[in-house]
Amino acid sequence: MIVRINQFDPEWAEDAADWSAGAFTGPIRAAWPDDTHGFEILILENDESDQLLDASARRSRLRELLPDLMLALAEPGHAAVLRLDGPLTAAGLLPVLSCLDLDDPAARFGLSPAMKLGEQSPEGSIRFHAPDPATAALCVAPSVDLESAVRLRIFGVPSELVAPLLDVSTLEDERWPEIVSEASYLLQTVRGLGALHVLTRRFDPDQLRARVTHQLLRAKI
Repeated sequence: MIVRINQFDPEWAEDAADWSAGAFTGPIRAAWPDDTHGFEILILENDESDQLLDASARRSRLRELLPDLMLALAEPGHAAVLRLDGPLTAAGLLPVLSCLDLDDPAARFGLSPAMKLGEQSPEGSIRFHAPDPATAALCVAPSVDLESAVRLRIFGVPSELVAPLLDVSTLEDERWPEIVSEASYLLQTVRGLGALHVLTRRFDPDQLRARVTHQLLRAKI
């Protein structure tokens, strides 16, 4: 596969991600600082052998990229926290619970409260942290609909902010400005899974491309 990284204005990130403005799938109520860089990561339609990759194959490749991107963006003293938002249904968040190793003594997680009092299924949020980013098996689990039902946002944050981020349920929480300002990156899915987005203050375009290229070459060894 051929990976392309394009730079874009972070102010467009929420519109470009194209998720609904739901109680949990909507935008976080905190602005990224002015020095934030925005990057779009794509899989090209033709691979190294000039073979055509259909949309389904490209979506699968983007899922497979997620653990490598987490490793490429990792910083000393920082940890990755995954946040998944969507409906509490068998086609939404419920399969996430079977993909995460919640019995791992080192794992930490938070679940939003939810009740179903009528016909409509409630939305919810699952936040998860494990020391090894490669344990995020949900990134490639086909049972989790990252295309249209579940919005995935992965934050790299200082270790002391892991617990607050796991605790944050609503998108209006007063702790979001601190989390956003201290985060080394946000890696998130675009609705339809045609691309991934990275927002970061820590890496300029050359640094990010070098890190991603290095990690992908390591993954091939």
